[in-house]
Amino acid sequence: MTIHGKLLGVLLAGGFAAAPCAGAAQPARISDAAFSSALSGGLDKSAFSGGAYIQPAAYTSESGTPVETAIHRSMPSVFKVTSQGSTGSGFVLYDSGIAVTNAHVLPNVAKGGEVTLTTADGEDYKGVLLVKGSVSKRDLAFIQLQPRRDGKPWKAFRLKKSGRVAVGSQVMAMGHPRGLEFSVSRGIISGLDRLLPNLTFLQTDAAINPGNSGGPLVSEDGELVGMNTQILTHEPGGGSEGLGFAIIADDIELAWRQFKKTGNLDAPWIGLMVAPDFSVYSMPAGSPAGKAGIQTGDIIAGLEGGPCRSVSEFMNRLNKSAPGETVRILVMRGEETLEIPVTLEAEPAPVQPRSKRIRPFTDR
Repeated sequence: MTIHGKLLGVLLAGGFAAAPCAGAAQPARISDAAFSSALSGGLDKSAFSGGAYIQPAAYTSESGTPVETAIHRSMPSVFKVTSQGSTGSGFVLYDSGIAVTNAHVLPNVAKGGEVTLTTADGEDYKGVLLVKGSVSKRDLAFIQLQPRRDGKPWKAFRLKKSGRVAVGSQVMAMGHPRGLEFSVSRGIISGLDRLLPNLTFLQTDAAINPGNSGGPLVSEDGELVGMNTQILTHEPGGGSEGLGFAIIADDIELAWRQFKKTGNLDAPWIGLMVAPDFSVYSMPAGSPAGKAGIQTGDIIAGLEGGPCRSVSEFMNRLNKSAPGETVRILVMRGEETLEIPVTLEAEPAPVQPRSKRIRPFTDR
């Protein structure tokens, strides 16, 4: 279970198993082997159409309902992402060939490593991993695609700000569940602002399954509202129960800006522990907060000029900033109210405990 999953379990109802939806392991077997083979292009498609050839979905006409049009326009921007045995989904974020997926889709790929991206009509393109964040902190990875073979710019999604999405908004989850070819499921936005310390999620009942990780969650007008990332499920294999979670488009754009500015996706570190009543009860030695003058016993009253309704909201808003940036923390100290600027640092790596020397067992 990932840290995201643990926190989502706390926030959203407890007794579920949470899992990324990448399908990093071998895709689950579909019971009807012939149908599975047909979906992946392994059989003569005419066998399933009374002798008539089934035209690949990527080439269908754009005419139709608004939903059909939105799907057709989105398909060139969506990929199957594969590398070193891991399979997931991804999409074009910028027409210069910048694609994005979840970091957990590429567990064994380092910066500069090669990734294969397969289009909806079956063309393979190579990509280079530019950067990826920590799965538990910034579960995002950016990839530079090679140029299109027809010389045209890549077709990118237009981002829809989270403020334009409401509970009940119709959405579509696109990608490659269980390693299948391009697939779409449809549902609504079930909840907003599912806050984790480092990212904000939308909740949807659109079916999301292993392999959907990194794929786009798209509005009915074809705009990007988020990236499919997590599911909560009782199923050992990670089946959809209508509890899917997508990183909001705003946070994806924010992460790209951080990479352009800093060259990394490091999570910012302020270095203080805050109780539910907003009192500061601990700070590591040398923490940014301590160096700025915040003290244990201070009460956090606001951030960047605005109040915070909860500690999770405070941490979430704080993490919209990048290491090196300065934020203004409003604190109450006795009868005083102080505004203290704190320059954030990159979160330090956790200290690994020393392993004890264990004497091997022998039969002597």
